[in-house]
Amino acid sequence: SYSILLTPQHGLCSVVAVSKDMQSNAYGHQLKQKFHELTSSLSRKYSYPQVSLDISRTFDFSKNFGFWNLDGMWIEDSSWMDRLLDKTKTLNATWDATNPMNVGDESIGKPRLILPDSLEWIRLNALARSASRGYMRLEYRFSNYSACIHEANLKKNANL
Repeated sequence: SYSILLTPQHGLCSVVAVSKDMQSNAYGHQLKQKFHELTSSLSRKYSYPQVSLDISRTFDFSKNFGFWNLDGMWIEDSSWMDRLLDKTKTLNATWDATNPMNVGDESIGKPRLILPDSLEWIRLNALARSASRGYMRLEYRFSNYSACIHEANLKKNANL
């Protein structure tokens, strides 16, 4: 499914796509595989994101582009889907034009982040609905997002 935030004054502010649910084992193998496929595809267009594996672990996708089972990234954890469901584990990729950590350095082989001027960031999340079902959420947020939220809140509260 898709949803958009669009306002009369500021135009298109965000686009969110949510995938169909997919079956996954307790280790999250199928969900992780789909996340890796989508992150790889988006990286070919926009360069490499920062990937968050949980609250305390973030890595640079450019240094781990084929990160499937590299350096213990996917330590076999039979409760991974449960931990994703209760939000003690995360799996996110963020392409953020405002984050200096994502500025490329061609001298070390990391291409510069390539986002159109109006696009502030892109975020891909792997999320769980149960211990055996998950889905992907992809959001494109534009630089006018804050103004759009303000406009939408004013309209929502106009009849009070």
